[in-house]
Amino acid sequence: MDNRAPNTGINYGSPQFFARDTLFINKDTRITLRKSDAHSGLQSTEYMIDNGSFKTYAPFTIPAEGHHVVNFRSTDNVNNVEQTKESKVFVDNTGPEIYVNFSIEPIGKKDGKQLYPNYTRLYIGATDEHCGTDNIMYSINGEPMRAYSSPYSLDISEVNNFTSEKKYTVKIVASDKLGNTAEKEVEFYVGTNN
Repeated sequence: MDNRAPNTGINYGSPQFFARDTLFINKDTRITLRKSDAHSGLQSTEYMIDNGSFKTYAPFTIPAEGHHVVNFRSTDNVNNVEQTKESKVFVDNTGPEIYVNFSIEPIGKKDGKQLYPNYTRLYIGATDEHCGTDNIMYSINGEPMRAYSSPYSLDISEVNNFTSEKKYTVKIVASDKLGNTAEKEVEFYVGTNN
């Protein structure tokens, strides 16, 4: 006699990040169900995302950004149906928003770009609405990307980046804790207004 329903659990792959009682994943996070039945064996496992219909289980992802509810259950070979279980998750596919600020107002324009004096500093920041910013990288005029330190601990190389009189192109890449990235490019001149 088998009156016992199967048991099903859920596994979220990478990337994932847990904060403030919320599990964050992105569109690439693979979701799998682990299932077992002690007696007659498994007949089927199915899952449902939000208020959709139940589908036969195969590993899946959730592409749409936002809060989602995954329901799942298994049935064994003598038709004992597991009570439907629920898992909540937030899908975040958006990289951080990048902000740039100069330490001084521009002194004019050159070729349509802002012109700054040679003692200007460029401060970079990034905020991520959901799971938080992980890192900020930058490149000046095609140099290799390097990590940006905080505006409160500028190192000497960052303080002296814009001393030559020329056009600068700064590429900025910010990543959140799921690896979602955002890019921004800033073009400006440093020199004198004559």
